[in-house]
Parts: sequence; structure tokens; C-alpha cells
Amino acid sequence: MKDASAQLVRRSKPHSTESLMAYYLRISEVNGFETPWHLFKRAGMDAHEWRTRGARTDKIAIIAKCRKEHLDRIAYSTRDSARPFRLLGHPVNSTDIEPERPKLCPQCVYEKKFVEAHWDLAYMVACPVHYRWATTACLACGKRLSLFRRGLLICHCGATLQHSNDTDIPPSLGCLLTIVRARVLPLLPFADFEIGLPVLELHRLELHTLLRVIEVVGRCELIALGKDVKEVAAQDIVCAAAEVLSTWPSNFNRLLQALAIRNKSARGIREQFAPLYTALLKRGRGESPGSLDFIREAFLRFVTYEWNGRRVDPRTLQEVSTKVGRLFVSGNELARRLNIDPRTVKRHAKIYSQKITRGPQLTYAVNTDCVSTDFQSAHKVIRIRQAAAEIGIPVNVLRALKESGDFEVKHQMPMQAGFREADVVAFKSRISALVPTGPHSSGVGDVGSLGTCMAGSRYSIGEKITVIRKVLDRSLPIVGQKHDGVKGLMVSSAALSAIIRGERSTIHGPVMSGKEAAKAIGCEFVILCELVKGGVITGEKTGKQWKVAVSSVAEFCRTYVSLAAVASELMTTSTRLRNLCREEGIQVLIAKRASKSPQPFIRLCDRSKLVRNGERS
Repeated sequence: MKDASAQLVRRSKPHSTESLMAYYLRISEVNGFETPWHLFKRAGMDAHEWRTRGARTDKIAIIAKCRKEHLDRIAYSTRDSARPFRLLGHPVNSTDIEPERPKLCPQCVYEKKFVEAHWDLAYMVACPVHYRWATTACLACGKRLSLFRRGLLICHCGATLQHSNDTDIPPSLGCLLTIVRARVLPLLPFADFEIGLPVLELHRLELHTLLRVIEVVGRCELIALGKDVKEVAAQDIVCAAAEVLSTWPSNFNRLLQALAIRNKSARGIREQFAPLYTALLKRGRGESPGSLDFIREAFLRFVTYEWNGRRVDPRTLQEVSTKVGRLFVSGNELARRLNIDPRTVKRHAKIYSQKITRGPQLTYAVNTDCVSTDFQSAHKVIRIRQAAAEIGIPVNVLRALKESGDFEVKHQMPMQAGFREADVVAFKSRISALVPTGPHSSGVGDVGSLGTCMAGSRYSIGEKITVIRKVLDRSLPIVGQKHDGVKGLMVSSAALSAIIRGERSTIHGPVMSGKEAAKAIGCEFVILCELVKGGVITGEKTGKQWKVAVSSVAEFCRTYVSLAAVASELMTTSTRLRNLCREEGIQVLIAKRASKSPQPFIRLCDRSKLVRNGERS
């Protein structure tokens, strides 16, 4: 516990958006200290304990009589985070912040009486509120600002800090820094939309992602201008980035064109648009999915429609390729879009195509601008896997429903593969009409989704089709729906089980499992499987389980007997009895096994004859 004499006379808790080092300077000033050195000395802090990247907040909290949690909220580091540095809770890189090189807006400090945390960022080179360049040096002594000065607006020489440059900053820079400030504090981005920046898209980015966009875009702009970026200042980078991001995406396309000309000898997109492609367009560590899709979409649209008319690999930036489309497509892709035979495209599309030599043959890429593909959704054909996924049933079940007529086909042309999207939508609407609008009755009991039945391997195709038919004719009531499609329908578990049992009884009568049937016959399970496959016993395999008709097992036991059982009765071997069967012309039923010898069966009517011959011999 610190001595009571060490506690500060004037105490003040930090503001929620205040810079940590500026807070130390502020409480040092109000207590009459020449510099924060005296504050750290009174708190008993060594040099490594007040350093900006690992500052000890507990000792300051004791003498300032404030809660340590309040200081931890504005601290620069934390031990329980994947990134070692942060700014007001936002994860950042070590190069993103520089509190040891202070800068500020004197007018903002005069109005707010404290320094906001966004001034700790390296790229905060100007004030987005008053549109003035940041003050980094004292006009009186000409020296750079230091952390160890007399006050927030007082230099170590005693002079009052003022704006060192009264020149207005560019509007694009002010708008970009407004977005950065709003992301740090956090605030709404009251930026000027007339500048043309993608304000909403940039504001949705995480702080470290936003700073990465500024750095990469700014450096690429300087590279395109032929400048050396090894020792470039942060002010040049952020100004260049603001210029590129303004009038979006026109200036961004201009940057891409300059990079393409600069790297015109490169072979692929990666080299042609380096270093922007590898540094920004590929998914970065810690980047939220889809956060930079607006940049990827603008890039893909440029290389597709404005980059010398070249054909772009369809695998390029696949996550946004559906939003952009392609200028050139293959003949097979065009046939799928037009819902015609690919051979028709090969006969007629060459006048609108670009010849591309690839491999031993000459291929054609059709220009989609020359062919109208604006068809209604009723004419769109989708493949069976996509149709089954949209409905929420397996592929084999959809195929069986189509063959039986339960899935109505109204828009299909003869001999055309796939499913029309209108038919799929109509079937889904037919299912959705069965869902009750109000809450389901409390007397239903346990409920489950049909997704378990549709995806379950223990249910056969016939059982799944029966369930869907019962749903369509309202024999299986729907009590609710969790999500779209058949798999989201909620039904009574008891009613569903009753339908499955009834379907199995209708096909095979009462059934038993494969292991139960093997035990009843007196054979191994693999032997039973071979008997079912051979058609001797009636049953089927659903998933990994076998279902065998009880009547078929009883009929087999009345008709056949295992040759091994007869050999055990006569105290002989099955091989000797098989030889006797061959001599007497007795028919033997052989059930093969993979690794062991086969198991023979004989008819029960031939057992007495075989026993007499066996006892005689």
C-alpha cells in the first residue's frame, strides 16, 4: 500500500476516449508537476513500467485514486488478446500507434480539455474536425513535441502550442480521417459523401483492417508515381490513400491501370497488380469475412471489363465473382445460361468469340456483351444437386419424386437435363403453404425436424418418399418450420415413427434387424447378408443397417438347415457331408464369405436321406 503522502492532491479519472499518455500528462499538469517524470517517480515506477507499450496502470491508479479498470480501458496493451497492442479496445499492430511521437490539434484540446485517443495513430496527421494539419512541433523553440512537457498545450520551453500550419487539408483527406476517428472513438461517420469515398464500407471495417487498407493503397499509389516508399512519411501515405479512395471507384481504377502499365511484362494478375493484389485482395489474418469485398469487387470488375479486354480466370476471387459476372465465358457456360445444347453454341457463337490458344487445341471464349442472356427465372435451369439442396431433400429422393409425378414438372422441355427454377420454387411454395401460421398445439408432444429423416442413413428412399407424400396430402401434419425447405419442417415424432413402421410393414411385413435374423437362422451376420443379396431371404439395407422380413426368416428356417448343424449331430465334418451330397445328388445352397470357407445349407426334406447315408458310412 502506498504512503498517503504519495497520493495526488488533485485527482481526475480518465475520459473514456482519452489517450493514456495524454492522461498522464493532464494529471501531471493539474498537480503542478513540471513533467510526468515527477508523476512516475511518486508512483514508484521504473522506466520500463511507464513505457507506452507496456505501461503499468495499477500504480498510477493507486495515487490517482481511480479504478484500475478505467485505465485498462484506454491502455495500449493487454495480455489476454491475440494481438499484443490495442487502442480503446481495438486490436492494432505495433506500427499503427506511436504515442511516443505526440501530435494534436490545439483547438480540439482547448475545447475538450483532453487529447482524444485517435491522435496516437501514426496516420492521424490532421484534424478531421477543424480541417487543420496536426501540430507536431513548437513554433517558439522549433523542437518536436515531447511526452515530457509542462502541459497539454504547453511546450517544455514554456510556450503555448498553436497550429504550426494553418493550411486547409484536402477534403478527401479530411473525409478519410473522419472515418478513422469515428471508428476509434466510436462515432457515426459524419463524412462528406460528395467526396466519393465508400464511407459506409470503410466504416464497417475493423480498425486494423482499415489502417491496412490505407497503408497498402497509399504505398501502391506512391509506387505507381515512381516514388521510393522505403522511407516515406505517414503523411504522404495517408494523403495518397485518400486521393485513391475518393471518387470511388474511378481513382482506384486509375491506380490499377498505372500498376498494370508499370508491370506490363508480368504474366499473371498477381505480378501485374503487385503489390496490391497479394497485400490487400487476399484474405488477411484477423480479417472479417466479406469486409473487403467492395475492394475485391471493384478490382474484379476492372480486370474483367476494362483491362485490355483480357479473359479472366473464373477462379479469380471466387467469393465476389457472382456479383461481377464475366465478360468472356466458355461455350459450355454460355449453353447453360441460354439453356440450349452446347453443340448449338459451337455452330453459331464463333462470330462473337475471342480465340484463345491453350494446350494442344484452340478454344473460344464468347463475349457475353454480344449475346443476350436476360431470361426470366422461369427459364433458368439448375442442376439436380442444387435443386435438391434448395428443396431440402436428398438427390435420389428428388429423382424418385420426379419419376412418380409427386414433383410436378411444368416448364421442362423434352430431353433437357436439370430442373427449371420455376418448378423448384413452385414445389417449395406448395410445402410452405402447409405450415401453420400460428403456434403449434401443446398437445402434439415431442416434435422433430424432417431434416433428421431426410439425412438419416437408417431410412430407405421409399420411406423418405412416403413421408413427403404424407406431408403433401396432410396425413402427416406440420406443426412448425425452423428454416426454409423440407428439412426445416417440424412434425410430431410419434406420428413420423408410426408412418415409418407402417411403411416397413407394408413392404416386408414385420421386420427384424440383421443380427436378430442371423441368430434365428443360426449363422454369422455376413452369411445372412449374402443370403439377402442372393434373394433367398427378403430384406434390404438402409444406411448401415439391415432390415429382414420376419416371415422370410421363418420360411427359410422351415425350408433349410445348416450343413454344420447336421455334421454336429452325426459327429462328423461338413466337408464329408458335402461329398455325400455330391454322391447322392442332394442340392446344396452355398453362402460365401470373404476370408473364411463358405457355409452350406441343404433343404430340410433332404436331411433324413443325408442322415441315413451318413450313419451307414
